[in-house]
Amino acid sequence: MPFYRLPMDGVPNRMRSPIAVESAVTGMIAALATTNLALRLVAKTDYVTLASGVVTQILDISGNSNTATQSSSGVRPVWNATAVADSKPAIVFDRSTYLDIANSSSMQISAGMTYYGVARYDNFADSQHNTIIEKGPHGVGANYVFGKGNSALSNALKFTYVDSNFRDVVESTHYQGADNTFYVYCVVVRQSAGQVDFYVNGSLKSTVSDSYGLDYGATSTTGARIGLNNSDDEGLAGAIAELVIDRAEHTSTVVSNNTTALRAYWGI
Repeated sequence: MPFYRLPMDGVPNRMRSPIAVESAVTGMIAALATTNLALRLVAKTDYVTLASGVVTQILDISGNSNTATQSSSGVRPVWNATAVADSKPAIVFDRSTYLDIANSSSMQISAGMTYYGVARYDNFADSQHNTIIEKGPHGVGANYVFGKGNSALSNALKFTYVDSNFRDVVESTHYQGADNTFYVYCVVVRQSAGQVDFYVNGSLKSTVSDSYGLDYGATSTTGARIGLNNSDDEGLAGAIAELVIDRAEHTSTVVSNNTTALRAYWGI
């Protein structure tokens, strides 16, 4: 039997709309400034459905019903109640486990995007790609990949989009965080300026010009995958406590304020 934790009013979250779920725990998650929210996944028991300690579903509270699910028992990620420093939960991935999100227009790339991941990498220098989320097929027609690059990309944070080829935009200082440590990673895709900004814990690590032109023409009916790409490869060895996608370009002030809120809530 799946495990559900009832909110204080006794109404199961699976019986609420996503907006009602968010309202039911007002003040219990970080308050974020967003413009066109596409996805918000939080690894709290209020939103996560478990079966024997592994995740079958995490409810999207953006209002877009982009709920992440896993029906196959052998590849469900583990829920750890005290994974984060402040004894808060996270979903742990081991390169083979993952969650899927059905295709929706709200998840497609837009003229500007901002991604936040409260996440950890087990080993920053492990020389492999680590996918936090990929939207679209792993090939021509994919929308985007948010995660960490392999050794050919200096094991650095990366944002990848695909038109006729993979377009890797890599954090230019090749920042390396501490292993097994949660950070707030933020990537702002600024089509208006033809650049991608990479932040860690609210600090701008680099602004990278995109020589390819940030082609947003690629669309796909393939859904998104968390913790693995859509070719069952480049899996995440690490954990995710929260994942947020806003279809808007956040200013540095908004990034700073949102990061401060996320760090305060998660205790990192």
